[in-house]
Amino acid sequence: MKHFLIILFALLSCVLYGQSKYNYVHFNKLTEIEGTEYVIATIEHKGKMFETNELFLLFINTLNG
Repeated sequence: MKHFLIILFALLSCVLYGQSKYNYVHFNKLTEIEGTEYVIATIEHKGKMFETNELFLLFINTLNG
């Protein structure tokens, strides 16, 4: 019985850990930088409990994309 519980809990933890993916990607509105051809945007990868896992800051050149 003890070995069965150890295997069960190990399998359960592996299955639950495998479910945490970066499924939720949020973009904010684009902010134009006056006097230049660039805009600023941020991308957030959020987990299942909506905590921010990764945050990116993008500088996008509007002349060539």
